[in-house]
Amino acid sequence: MIMDIDLKTEELKVYELSFLIEDPVISEKILNLLKQFNAEIVLNKQPEKINLAYPIKKQNQAFFGFVYFKALPEQIIEIDKILHQEKDLLRFMIIKDPIIKDNKNTQNKKSHNLNIKEKNNFDHLTNEALEKKLEEILEEK
Repeated sequence: MIMDIDLKTEELKVYELSFLIEDPVISEKILNLLKQFNAEIVLNKQPEKINLAYPIKKQNQAFFGFVYFKALPEQIIEIDKILHQEKDLLRFMIIKDPIIKDNKNTQNKKSHNLNIKEKNNFDHLTNEALEKKLEEILEEK
């Protein structure tokens, strides 16, 4: 039995594109760019006006938005080049494998099966307790 497998679907990676823009209409340009590369939009956060900690291109306020999307890794280089040429973007950043939290599970695949309570307790660990905890984690693997 021969199965028809779409290899491109298997190669898709999840990315987050965060951006600061002067005008919220620019977010539509960003979405259209992603659609041109056949990126699958997972989540689109509409831009909200924020105060900037420091001026960017003489602007003290900007609209902050982000998009989670799936795309082929080789397309990210081209998307990045095009976004760098976009003069209406104040700042942007593309992150691979962002941590997407949902209501059911606040853990991610990089958390090494630690729950939130255990993560917060690391702030209060001594060096000895930290070494012991690291040994426990290594033994689990």
